[in-house]
Amino acid sequence: MRYVSAILIFVSGLSTAVFGQDATIKDLNALVGKQVIVQRMPLCQPGTYQQVLTYAGKQATVVSLKPFKLPFMAKVNMSRLTPEVRATIEDAQHMSTMLVKFEDGTQLDSCSPVLPSMFSNYFELVPGQTIESSNISVVPAAVPTAPVVATAVPVATAKPVVPINSQQECPVVVTKATSTDGGFRHLLIDTLTKSEFERAVEKATQGGRDPHYLDVRMRNNSEKGIRGIEAFVVYLNIMGDQSATSSILSQNDKPIKPSGEYKGYSVDTYESSSNGKGDVSVYVNRVRFEDNSFWYDNGSHSCALLTQIKQ
Repeated sequence: MRYVSAILIFVSGLSTAVFGQDATIKDLNALVGKQVIVQRMPLCQPGTYQQVLTYAGKQATVVSLKPFKLPFMAKVNMSRLTPEVRATIEDAQHMSTMLVKFEDGTQLDSCSPVLPSMFSNYFELVPGQTIESSNISVVPAAVPTAPVVATAVPVATAKPVVPINSQQECPVVVTKATSTDGGFRHLLIDTLTKSEFERAVEKATQGGRDPHYLDVRMRNNSEKGIRGIEAFVVYLNIMGDQSATSSILSQNDKPIKPSGEYKGYSVDTYESSSNGKGDVSVYVNRVRFEDNSFWYDNGSHSCALLTQIKQ
């Protein structure tokens, strides 16, 4: 189960603050009565899933919130969690379905509960609108790092020089890459391995969406055992433009024998939902063999499999 890390830094000495790209709101209740600009996420007729896309970019007023009720978790249990997980749960405890009203009188809601940390995906405060600083979390600016001093690489371990974009033979072949809702098998696994609370939190962190999964199989097509495989996942929208990426690092306990297969899966709810209809491509980037030698992709992404995303 993947959790989104949240870094909370409180701004002191300010009575109000503008909610911008470098800050997130902690409680959506602070937005009631505020004027916002609708972003590209679809809105719905209240209480339905009938999507309306024609109001993107238009101004509206936040009318009310409908909180999403999560299962209760005792404070003693919360105190045992890591700061990252605790912040994720606290974020989920404040998510709500937002109802907004436009100048023409039309009222639409956010279709599903919105996490405070994901507010900017749905709406943007109209310039001049302010939020109390006590209700704002600011993401710190990146701290410049010292320049890295280059060091010589021994010839024996140096990455082999291969002409860029030339086709390569694949020591690992991607035989399956499916991005789907998972079906009965994943539902059964989740039921057996996760509590109701864990499933509720996972759904909350994904904006109220049901889980979506990426299943991958990769076959050892070489004559040597493989200790590890690194692959990249690229999500392409319906126009073929890249919209999201993730990585895969095999977790095999034993070396994958020649002709052996590695099977794995991950939750890709966020990537698939932000991508929409389109394709997903999985390509092998690096392979570590049992004898500690390496194979590298040369930029051609020759060892790849492209399939359609199923919503």
